[in-house]
Parts: sequence; structure tokens; C-alpha cells
Amino acid sequence: MQPERKLKVAVFVGDIQGFGGAERWILNVAQLTKDYIDFTLVMSNVGGKKRKTLDELKKEYPHFPEVVYLDSINIAGVAMFPTGSSRKRVSEIAAASDAIYITTISPQVLYYSILEATKGNRAKSIFAFHNSYLSKNLYAGRNPLYVAFMKGKVKKVLDSVGNFHVINKEDHDTLSRDYPSCRIFDVKIFLREEDATVSIDKDRFNVLYISRLVRQKGIDLLLDVIARVNTALQGQNQLEFHIIGSGDPENEARIKEMQAGSQDVKWLGFVDDATLAKEYLNGSLFLMTSRWEGLPQVLLDAQSYGIPSITFDVRGCQDVISRYDVNGKLIKPFDTEAFAAQVLEYYGRWKSDKSAYLKMKKEISKNTLADYGKARIIPQMVDMFYSTGGKASPLKKSV
Repeated sequence: MQPERKLKVAVFVGDIQGFGGAERWILNVAQLTKDYIDFTLVMSNVGGKKRKTLDELKKEYPHFPEVVYLDSINIAGVAMFPTGSSRKRVSEIAAASDAIYITTISPQVLYYSILEATKGNRAKSIFAFHNSYLSKNLYAGRNPLYVAFMKGKVKKVLDSVGNFHVINKEDHDTLSRDYPSCRIFDVKIFLREEDATVSIDKDRFNVLYISRLVRQKGIDLLLDVIARVNTALQGQNQLEFHIIGSGDPENEARIKEMQAGSQDVKWLGFVDDATLAKEYLNGSLFLMTSRWEGLPQVLLDAQSYGIPSITFDVRGCQDVISRYDVNGKLIKPFDTEAFAAQVLEYYGRWKSDKSAYLKMKKEISKNTLADYGKARIIPQMVDMFYSTGGKASPLKKSV
């Protein structure tokens, strides 16, 4: 059913430097709901190389939302505040939007812009927990003053909205307890590709790790797991680690050092979609060593190809792995010895019976497509935005 007027949704996404899985997910939503919703991306001002990156994204996503950049005033190189013209622009965007969707809490310019947007607009504002701001691991090892500062910022934004979008059970339970008067939309993210081919590499056991190389993703934990596996096998194996992604220079340097010392470690850096699809196709096992997650898109992508996965038992990962025993294994945080032992266990299963391993992969893919297919998720997504805007959804919601 075609709506009389498309819904207008303003999405606060930070800046291009932080354009990760959640933001790309929004771009995918924009492609799939273009007949029902007009999105506007609101982000802090970017330029030079970063804006070039945005231009590349526009080539990748033909139906690209309008983008509004917010200028800021830099105070002592620490705090950034929106200019008067930016504050006025935010107020205008908020007033013209049927719903406001917030994907980030930045202590810099966007934080103050979010509070400006939600002022008087609580009922039509949604905070999306794509990244778990409620996870205790988010603040582990941080300066206590920083922790208190960030928790205060998070609370102020959460108090300013009337709706939450959650993608894992733990966030849902926490918010139900702490914000009983708010509406909570439990809508999962969806698979980017639904025609993945399930196959098996009979010659190499390819262990995949795909991520931004930042602290949250547990690069230090991954490297410890790899070292333990290589020590156990002592080079007498058909196992190979493929690390895909880029990020902090310090983490990249550590990976390069490990790669130089082991013929079984391959760092591919950032790769294009065709290369990534080939890696998934040949993947035997997927590793995720994150300290916290919302609901990791890359984990769903791997499972759509039928790749069994090992993750730490943290929110977000729990929802994917624990639903079906066949999907993979959850390891006690952050026991790298047990994690490495599980890698070896899957390697042994692959070596002993490749037909059974392929059968397992097909079952994992079937489960993932059933739970995270677009036909199931997109109507729920459209309903969330329309109901927040006080309108009836043009799509029949699937449950």
C-alpha cells in the first residue's frame, strides 16, 4: 500500500569517521523503504578525505538520503559546540520530521545537537541501541572521571526520548526496568545478502575475523587466541587465519608483526564486497572477540553463509549464538585459552568429517535466513517509524 505522503525521518549518525555497521544499516534501510520513508542524515561537519569517503558511499547506495552537516565551535581542543546556525538548522529539521532516530551519543558536537532536536519532541524521538551504551564492558579500564562523564551524557540523552530501538534481549530487559513509561521496539537488524552460497573448502580450514581494528573489537584478545592455536599446532596444519579490516595504527602494527612471524596468518586489510563475499564463501569458522556489541551485522553475515562462530558471552553475540546450538559457541569473557581450545575443536571436526561439517553449515544458514531475512524485518522497521510518527504503517508487520 502506497502512503499518501512518505514519512520524514531525521537520523543522527555522528560523522563519517564513525560510519560503521549501524550507519551502513540505515543506508540499507533507506534503499529498501524508499517508497515509504524519506531519511535525512544529520552529522557533524566533515571535509577532505572524510567527505570523499561519503562520496564513495553514495556510489554504493543509489538512493542516498539527504545529508546535513553541522558546523561547530572547538573549545580548547576538547569540547565542540554547535554554532548558532547549526542549532537553528537542527530545530528546523526536528520540526519538519515525523520521527527522530538517534544512533550515537557523541560527547562532542552531536551530543548537544541531539538535545536540541529532542527538546519538545520526546514522543517522536527514538534512541537506537546499535552499540550497547548499557554494557559494563564499555567502561572497563577507563578513567573514572571519563566514565562518570559519559554515563551522565548517556542518561541525559536517554531521558530526552520517549522510544527505544533495541536489538538484543539484555538491553530490552534493562530499559524495561529503568524506563517503564517508554516504548521499546525490539526489531533486529537484517541480512544484507539473502542468496549466500553455502560451500566447504576441503583443502584449507579458513578462520575469518572481520572487524574494525579498535579496542572494542578485542584485537589483543584475538592475537592471543591465534598465538595459542599456532603453539598447539606448531605449523603442522591446514588452518589459516584471515584478518579483514583496518583501524588503529597500533593494532595494525601488531597484526603485521604477527603476520611476519607466521605463514598461517593473513592480514587482508580493508577489502571490497567481491573479495569479502569470496572470503565468506570459503570460510570454515568465524571468530568475534568483541568486548561488547549491539547485534553484530558481520556475525549475521557470516552465519548466512553457514559459518559456525565462536564469540565471547557478551550481549548481542549471545542473541545470535544461543538461539540454536548448531550456530556456534559462547566463551566465558575473556578466556582466550578456552577460546583457542574451541577453535581447535572445530578444526578437528572439519578434518574428521567434511560432509558432516557442510551439513552443519547448511543448517546454520537456514536458521539465519529464517530469523533475519528482510521480509521479516523491514515491515517491523517501517512500523516502528510510522507508529512513532503517529501514523499507520503501509506495510503489514511480520512477527
